[in-house]
Order: sequence, then C-alpha cells, then structure tokens
Amino acid sequence: MRIPHGLKQSDLATAHEWKTLKPGVAEFHVIDMDLDVIRSADRGVFVDDEDEFAGHRIEMAYPEQLVDRIRSASDELYQAVKAQQPPFDGTDHEWFRKGRA
Repeated sequence: MRIPHGLKQSDLATAHEWKTLKPGVAEFHVIDMDLDVIRSADRGVFVDDEDEFAGHRIEMAYPEQLVDRIRSASDELYQAVKAQQPPFDGTDHEWFRKGRA
C-alpha cells in the first residue's frame, strides 16, 4: 500500500452527530477520545496517545463502560488497519470521493 506522506491516522471518537448551525448549514460533531491508530512508513501500525486517554480518563471520570468500548474499538481498528481491510487497503480515496459527491 502506498502511503501518502508516509502517515495515515484514524481518530477514535464518540457522540457522532450532525448539528444544525442555521437553516441549510450543519456540521458533523464528535468527541475525540484521544486514542489514534496510526500507520507510519517508519513505525508501522500503532496506537498513539494512550497516555492522554489514561489522563483524561481520570481527570474527566470516564465511565468504565465507555473506557471498555473505546479500548475495544481501538483494538478492532488497530487490527483492521494492520490487516489492510477496506477502507485501510488504499480504497479510502474512493470512499471519500463518494462521500463528497
């Protein structure tokens, strides 16, 4: 797989929703949960910012159920990226093109 600029990053987030800013204008809103799965030409696939997640978990008193869901999602995403499952197999450009159409 050719990796543009040697890096691809996937953020884990929750509370995905569209928010209407004004009639006819909306934005997609998420809460970033700090953990990122990264594919790097130099380092391969890895989970980043685990220290931030651990700190925010305590600071913001994340419910244990949320922590379990995010960790599970992180593991699943890591495996999908590592195995180059779609869209992590280079087909992401086509997925984004369709989303913008």
